[in-house]
Amino acid sequence: MLDKAGNYVLERVPVKADTVLPELSSVSVSPNPFSPNGDGHDDFIGITYSLSKGAKVTITILNGVGAEIKILSDKVLAAAGTERIFWYGRDAADKVLSDGAYSVKIEGVDPAGRALAPQTATFSLFVARPVFSVSAAPATFSPNGDGRGDSAVFTYQVGYSNEIAQPATVKLAVKNAGGTAVFNRTFNNYQGSYTYSWDGKNDLGAFLPDGIYTAEISGYDALGGVGGADN
Repeated sequence: MLDKAGNYVLERVPVKADTVLPELSSVSVSPNPFSPNGDGHDDFIGITYSLSKGAKVTITILNGVGAEIKILSDKVLAAAGTERIFWYGRDAADKVLSDGAYSVKIEGVDPAGRALAPQTATFSLFVARPVFSVSAAPATFSPNGDGRGDSAVFTYQVGYSNEIAQPATVKLAVKNAGGTAVFNRTFNNYQGSYTYSWDGKNDLGAFLPDGIYTAEISGYDALGGVGGADN
């Protein structure tokens, strides 16, 4: 260019060409599945991803058909390396979502305005807690070996989310009037109704004295969700 005196002046300005697009990778969700029902077991997930270079990142939760549920991060600048963000299973209106399959979609834009290849990870969410119930019949029995009313039959039900494929851990306990468990059994049960015949003995195989006893059923599903009932 020319200065005011008509002299030709050459200026050099350094320009850096960045032709390498940042890479978005290693998107994962843990734990999967999770259960945001407030029972203290797997109530939130951690969403992890990696960037080879800094970029502005948008993180969106989608439902099973790909509809937007909630934007967790909107064009927030993230540095190169591994990042993690937590989500508690609530939508944009702060309501806990229903059981089902969901996904997280992570998108990014580099400083030059170029879009990164989006990445997704799918996961399952279960809110419903397991449900247990128990009944005993007859209400009064006499385990004295006379062949009449020598045992009590406990009938118990196990219920949990249909999306969980593994059995629940079920604990059956008989407690005395003071609330002390004198008989205990643990089962792995799928959803359904079950029976157990009790002969009036304690865990050591000795007959218990006359009195009032309570049958209690409790347990947890494969996600750690807790439930219980007594009779």
